[in-house]
Amino acid sequence: MQAGMGVYMIVLVKRKNAVLILLILFLSVAIFSIDSGVSPIAETSKKSGAVIVVDAGHGGEDPGVVSDYSGIAEKDLNLRIAQLVKNFLEADGYTVIMTRTEDTLNYAAGTTKIYEKRKQDLTARKKLIDESNADIAVTIHMNGFKDTKYKGAQTFFPPSSVDSERLAK
Repeated sequence: MQAGMGVYMIVLVKRKNAVLILLILFLSVAIFSIDSGVSPIAETSKKSGAVIVVDAGHGGEDPGVVSDYSGIAEKDLNLRIAQLVKNFLEADGYTVIMTRTEDTLNYAAGTTKIYEKRKQDLTARKKLIDESNADIAVTIHMNGFKDTKYKGAQTFFPPSSVDSERLAK
């Protein structure tokens, strides 16, 4: 791997395991840093000064997936994880822009249909990302499928973008 190149991975897990997975992730970074003497994230951020948009998926009246086990809504976990990611990245020198910091959707007053609220909110998020001139935009979601054959990470990127594909892998 070239010096200054970061390794990125998106992992989708069951909500009840999210805290454990985050703990393992942070411990892994700490162990790697001790072994090499350099934090891989800090090394990259000090050289790049990157701006990252972190999007906590769903929000407000749009709960996303709701756990059959605990009743916890995806929107709440997404926001909490996004806040942790923001804190982690800012501690390493990145500039982080959040698409939302509260449990809200961004839509025009008088909008009543959830479909229209979601559409307006997504349009506002895309506008924020486009106008931010961010180096990277990451959206956090936890998809849920009844069929257990679907599991693991999902990444989406424009097929014409080599940089996005490299980052997604």
